[in-house]
Amino acid sequence: MNLSKFQHRLNIFTQEGEFPHCSHSDCESLFVFSANIMVSLFVSFLFFSFFKKSGSLTLNRISVICKNICARRETNVQLKCSYDNIHTKTAFWFSEKQSTNWRRNNEPEDLTLDSDYSGRVEQIIGKYEAELTISDVRERDSGEYQLMFVENVVKHLSSAAVSLTATDLQVRMNPASTDQRDQKVKLTCETSCDLTSRPQNYYWKKKGQYVEDLGHSRSIEVSPEAADSYSCFLIEDLKNSSSPVCISKSGCWDVTYTSRRVCALVGSTVDISCTYSLPSGHTVNKTFWHYPSGDFKDMREEHQFAGRVEYVGNKLRIKELKISDSGEYLFRIITDLNQYSGSPGGNLTVTDAQMKIIPSVVSERQEVTLICSTKCTLNYKHTYIWYKNGRQVTDGFTKDNKLYLDSVSDEELHQYSCAVEDPVDSTAFSHYTVTLLVFLPQFLIIAALWMWFFIRMHLNSKLS
Repeated sequence: MNLSKFQHRLNIFTQEGEFPHCSHSDCESLFVFSANIMVSLFVSFLFFSFFKKSGSLTLNRISVICKNICARRETNVQLKCSYDNIHTKTAFWFSEKQSTNWRRNNEPEDLTLDSDYSGRVEQIIGKYEAELTISDVRERDSGEYQLMFVENVVKHLSSAAVSLTATDLQVRMNPASTDQRDQKVKLTCETSCDLTSRPQNYYWKKKGQYVEDLGHSRSIEVSPEAADSYSCFLIEDLKNSSSPVCISKSGCWDVTYTSRRVCALVGSTVDISCTYSLPSGHTVNKTFWHYPSGDFKDMREEHQFAGRVEYVGNKLRIKELKISDSGEYLFRIITDLNQYSGSPGGNLTVTDAQMKIIPSVVSERQEVTLICSTKCTLNYKHTYIWYKNGRQVTDGFTKDNKLYLDSVSDEELHQYSCAVEDPVDSTAFSHYTVTLLVFLPQFLIIAALWMWFFIRMHLNSKLS
């Protein structure tokens, strides 16, 4: 059926104020076309209803070739496995270490639905290769990642897995200490495993500033000078450098942030903490937090934070978080002799709750999973509370950020909402509401009968 004919048949039912009219051939063709749609939808419903269970796991494994990965923390990494052309409909990545977040410990679940990876994972399943991208890699991400293939409701494990090791850049000093100003000190940039993406060059910072004269070697030799600290980094990420090492006995300027990246709920309270050190002989006059801009303005004086910011020791506390609060925050030290800001600072991302429904089209008596997620991975475990039509859910099974509905009832509409409760501030919630439309067979049957009766009646009137 070409597009113009299809459009004409649709137009038959869209003329305002008129009873639908058509020629004998048009109405007959329209009836066949409509009936085909209804039959297809009804068959689809029967198919999904019959195969509503998640499927059984077989002992047959699909042969894959995977490569282990060593990656730096706070970077993005791609995990890949290749295989021969397979005919499976779907596949997903999972990690056995996340089994405590699954409904059943022996039934792996899609990693993209896991709250520990919210906003940080994407997967691409191709005919010959599967790829999992993890952004902002954390130390706890270290472990094995495996594929699950699903074919005709039967699950097949991959024969191999990808082992991921997350590591930091570290500077090793040799000798470990020295009191002699004329003695050279060798500094080496190291990782706990050999990086999969081996760097061609290494770069060095002195007192937090990049110094080109130090060269691009993995190891450098320097002379101890007053209050000198060194750190190494790789060119693709200037901010993701190693922790600085101080080669001066008199101490060095340094600010270390407890968490370089913080994800928090909108409306909640967040703490960004740090520790600092400074050379001997300095007296601290003032410390405060500020934006990366060059004016070094105390955050307590910023208009948008009025009444929402306080300092608890070296800790920055922001209350009633807004999405616009997302950004980088730096700690500054002012002494009687000098001043210093620890850069790069702590990065805050403020997120609200989101919801996903699996499957996206829901039919009666089908298994449904609702997932409550955030745009970034929350730093602490949060509590997820579920509501149905305004009342807390009692007829479903919950685990971590998921609500499992074994059989959707025959009501046409359900309004579900999830609330994410902050573990520190129990009064702070982020809500998200979704209306679950159940695709009912009764609707299909009634619609098909109505259309058949309506067209037949009109045909009879035309023939008479």
